[in-house]
Amino acid sequence: QAVKANGEDMLEELLRFSRRSDHQRYTRSFIQEVLLTSGKPALQYQAWQGYTLADGEGRQRILRLLHRNGFKVPTDEFVKVKQLVTEEVNLVCWFAAAINDLQQASGDYENILAALEEELHSKRINVFLMLSLIYDSSTVDFLIQKTDTDASDMKAYAIEILDMTVSEDMKEVLLPLLAETSHEGLLKAYRHIFYHPHVTAAERLWDIINKDCLLVNEWTKATAMAALRQLDAQDQLLIANLQHPSLFIKEMAWTEMLRVYPDQLHRVLLRYPEVQQTEAQKQIAAMQTDGWISMYDKIRAIKVHRTFGKLPYTALIRLVEQSEELRLSAGAEKQLLPGEASLTGLLLSGRLQLQEKGGVVKTVDAGAYLYYKTFNGSSVVLKAMEDLVLIQIPDYEVAEMLYWYPANLSSLTDSVAT
Repeated sequence: QAVKANGEDMLEELLRFSRRSDHQRYTRSFIQEVLLTSGKPALQYQAWQGYTLADGEGRQRILRLLHRNGFKVPTDEFVKVKQLVTEEVNLVCWFAAAINDLQQASGDYENILAALEEELHSKRINVFLMLSLIYDSSTVDFLIQKTDTDASDMKAYAIEILDMTVSEDMKEVLLPLLAETSHEGLLKAYRHIFYHPHVTAAERLWDIINKDCLLVNEWTKATAMAALRQLDAQDQLLIANLQHPSLFIKEMAWTEMLRVYPDQLHRVLLRYPEVQQTEAQKQIAAMQTDGWISMYDKIRAIKVHRTFGKLPYTALIRLVEQSEELRLSAGAEKQLLPGEASLTGLLLSGRLQLQEKGGVVKTVDAGAYLYYKTFNGSSVVLKAMEDLVLIQIPDYEVAEMLYWYPANLSSLTDSVAT
């Protein structure tokens, strides 16, 4: 509404605002959507220029918005798009190689393999979304739909369409992406263009953790850190991530060091300045508290719930980073006063009773997603029927999640406790 009222100047101001790094990522993404749906090619082009600065989830969001709005790059930028497509296909091959290496290794790599598969699929989609910046969008839609098909006739038809659509210089890069469904077949098809040699599980995990966060997301890195537990002498890699700029990765490194290499962690702390040592000791004490739950374990618990099950892990990381943990012992009560009587979250364990005006409104069991709001100005009492842990998620985070992932709205309304 503001854009319609204020026109071009408002859009330009939003563009400047979206480039600032001190605003929430979803806020910047929303502004980018305003720019991309403005119908003004110049503003869409400026938003497209920010593509390479976005993380994996942000990149796909930009590409989907550009695709949906029929944006096409100027002809003098075709070379740039083709280069980005080539880099993305190379990244697809890197993920295929990583999966291949860990599948062949002895050990439990189930979580990291699932994370790698999710990212590989996302990168495949990115390749075709990039093509829509040059080629017909409806053709690209068809190719995306056939990306994972097992039907040989449909696969052959999609390959034929792709062959007729793209320029000669791109066929060698793109055709195997549709033709090959197995990771091993993909690597063989591309070995003369993108060579990714077989490496040991330890080398591959190091590679994943050290990769740029723009290329490998935080969840994949965290699952790689967790997989390090079954390998010996991996403390140096974890030490290098103790001061990671990502709150989630940083906590994961501290968690794994404390769990597997506590003596080395304490020796590292001796090299910290006194103030940092004090803060670190407080953090360790909190982590050693009985019943402490890491962000990694919270995300895994939330992912199981049907409301959040289809969300990418990167979205769940944002929810958990902004959440607060409420713990109540059996029989304990917490009062929400008028004006703050709003509660949104997931009950990880225990049993909770909601009371208003002295009466029981609802009894909620572990695993329930809870949204409660009073409109009459009265206070609400939360009573723990058993020891409980409730992950409280800010309303605005849930609202943004539903905005970006609207398919989850029906599951949210079906599963809401109150």
